Amino acid sequence: MSVSSANRGLKPGVCTSSTRPANPFTGQIVFETDTGYLRVWDGSAWDYLSQSQDTAQGVWQAWTPTYSASNGQPITTMTTNTARYCMVNKLVSLQINATVTNAGAGTGFLAFTLPVTAKNTRQSGSFREIAVLGHGGFIDNTSTTSALMIFYAAGNTVVTNYQLAGNFTYEAA
Repeated sequence: MSVSSANRGLKPGVCTSSTRPANPFTGQIVFETDTGYLRVWDGSAWDYLSQSQDTAQGVWQAWTPTYSASNGQPITTMTTNTARYCMVNKLVSLQINATVTNAGAGTGFLAFTLPVTAKNTRQSGSFREIAVLGHGGFIDNTSTTSALMIFYAAGNTVVTNYQLAGNFTYEAA
């Protein structure tokens, strides 16, 4: 089959990332209006047809993480300074920098939501505290939708305006 025209183009199905076809056929192509990506159904999952999200091209997307903490967490309120990610095929790289806006005292983990659902758990990255303690450590996703950034032992406290910054790379679902 040959398709050619001087003034027309091929128009794939149009949807959003949350309204893609429920029963796609292998090879089906859609354009997501909310992400700007062409996606193709490979028979088991939606894959990226275009590489417009390639990190080499410098195409980063902003995202707004939601923070949560275990009871008594030293960091009680966070403000995101920067949070961005880019995706190449199923590899997601993210950068996050946040500031404590209301410090507390206690023990536990600080968690943040991931911009793209992870394929599995136990993938790791790194972070650095940019303030009083100067600790470094690992980011570890214990679920496919959020990651743990830091653990505080009893007696450690943080202060208002304390910053945390990290990088995390993982495989998307």
